[in-house]
Amino acid sequence: MQSGISASSDLQSAFKTLLSSSSQRGLLASISTSPEELTALESIQSTSSDFSQDLSNLAPHIKENVALYVILKLGDAGARAGGDVGGNCVAITYVPDKAPVRQKMLFASSRLTLVRELGTEHFPETLFATLPSELTASGWAKHQAHTALDAPLTREEQDLAVLREHEATVSRGTTTRHGHNSGASSVALPLDSTAREALEQLASGQNSVVVLSIDIPRETLVLNKTAPSGTSASELSSLITSDAPRYTFFSYEAGKTLFIYTCPSTSYKIKERMLYAASKNSVVNITAKEVGLKVDKKMEAGGPEDVDVKAVEEACGISGNQGGSGTATPTTGAMGSNGRGFARPKRPGRG
Repeated sequence: MQSGISASSDLQSAFKTLLSSSSQRGLLASISTSPEELTALESIQSTSSDFSQDLSNLAPHIKENVALYVILKLGDAGARAGGDVGGNCVAITYVPDKAPVRQKMLFASSRLTLVRELGTEHFPETLFATLPSELTASGWAKHQAHTALDAPLTREEQDLAVLREHEATVSRGTTTRHGHNSGASSVALPLDSTAREALEQLASGQNSVVVLSIDIPRETLVLNKTAPSGTSASELSSLITSDAPRYTFFSYEAGKTLFIYTCPSTSYKIKERMLYAASKNSVVNITAKEVGLKVDKKMEAGGPEDVDVKAVEEACGISGNQGGSGTATPTTGAMGSNGRGFARPKRPGRG
């Protein structure tokens, strides 16, 4: 409920002076009784460029039994000399518990009128206070902390929240292993002819690595790069892009394929990340259905630096034994018929 009280001409004038002044931090206002209107009391001078420090200048004017309107310029007051601050003020309605009942009701019901009469575009924020401590530096800090918790998310923050929620349903940690099937929701994307051919070659043993990306405008899976038969796990990281998500298929032994989904933290295109996360299950399904390439193991990682030999071995369920040559030899079951193991870098001092 609003009181119907209007702002006096002296309050309008004092507020305009506040907006253009480099020496004023704020303006105190009240409600006169005859006539009953919003009036200016006095200005609050700025003694510091810091808003919080200037709040100490309010102390002499704040009483425990008198209601008051406090209008303050936010930020660096001195930097706004000669210009309107626009939407950068806060209107504080101070109504202490010990104030007369009628005064409480009048100030509370007129707080929206104050902002409307002076121009809502100047007040992105309003505050209702009942204690003198709320009009101090520590009180303002508490208010800001509370506001930050309740502040609405920007569109980008909303997209990122959705992305993180989606990724959390299928991932636990930087690198995780999964079974062949997943219940996560999926967005199906078609394969272009070049990507299909590369996957067919991997299935037939002509190459060991196929890296796919998404053509975002066409929403199509396309070939990013390939590596020939015999490529080892230690070479994988050099084939994976470090600034965007990728799908990588790696033939770790004859007839066995590892699917790796990477999403680097340096990839800032939120919608791109969401599309990759939502599509990864369909990529596995479409390669099996249209190419006949079965994925035996899955792995998820942040970026190429996480796709090292140890991580790949763990994802494939292979335990390596280091011999004098510094090469990890997979177990017989995982070795397959080609005899190819995962090449590890040699230890310092070993020949």
